[in-house]
Order: sequence, then structure tokens, then C-alpha cells
Amino acid sequence: ITIKAFTGIGEMVGLIENENFYKCHRCHIVNLYKIKEIVNGYSSVILNNGEEIPIARNRKKYLKKILDRVSEKWGGKLLIMSL
Repeated sequence: ITIKAFTGIGEMVGLIENENFYKCHRCHIVNLYKIKEIVNGYSSVILNNGEEIPIARNRKKYLKKILDRVSEKWGGKLLIMSL
């Protein structure tokens, strides 16, 4: 689901901030459990609905750490690493 809001992204992050969501770009927050695929060396992600979301260069390394942690919680069953 895509939500378009008329509030600042900082305020949105404050409302939904938890381990399921990640601010991957200045204009995008994604639900980590809705990521289907990671493409182009972490330059973007494809969501379950087919939408492609860019990842800011300065957020790639942290996204990888978060996804590794999520994968551990799922017993290593997070199979989205299509680089």
C-alpha cells in the first residue's frame, strides 16, 4: 500500500517508528517485511506490489545491517538478496 501524506516525513517517522519501518530515502519510508527484492547493489528495493523505491547512498550500509537483523529474527529465512 502506498500512502501519500501532507505532513513532513520526519513527523511520519516519529508516528510509525519501530523495527518494521525504515526511512530509506528523504521521501520514502518502507515496511521491511514488504520488500521483495533488493536491486542494483542496494540502490533500490522492489516491494511486494512491484513498486521500486530508491535507497539513498548514505543509507545503503545501514539498510543491509537492518535486513541482516530481520533475517536473523526469521531464522535466516529472509530471501530477498537479489543483487
